[in-house]
Amino acid sequence: MEVLKKLAIDSGGRSIVVDIPDLTTDFTIQRMILFVQDIAAELRGQYTISYRSTTPGPDSEKALRVLATSPDVQVRYRRDSSPKPPAPAAKNSNKK
Repeated sequence: MEVLKKLAIDSGGRSIVVDIPDLTTDFTIQRMILFVQDIAAELRGQYTISYRSTTPGPDSEKALRVLATSPDVQVRYRRDSSPKPPAPAAKNSNKK
């Protein structure tokens, strides 16, 4: 379960554990319906904002702050998942 929580945090999502011992009760069916409705509502209200610097190198990484003006809005983010450029090759100082 902890791996799923970390994956959810790193990807900007959330982790929900649904423990359902019996799928045939009305209570369980209502819980599942509410769970699916919650996911559907969340998916309809998502926006994606991205930023990509035109400056290569270490100065290209910038902090981004997103503020919600409504207390009913929740801001979640995912960590940068774009591939990092390869590190410059070390210069060999043992040349003869």
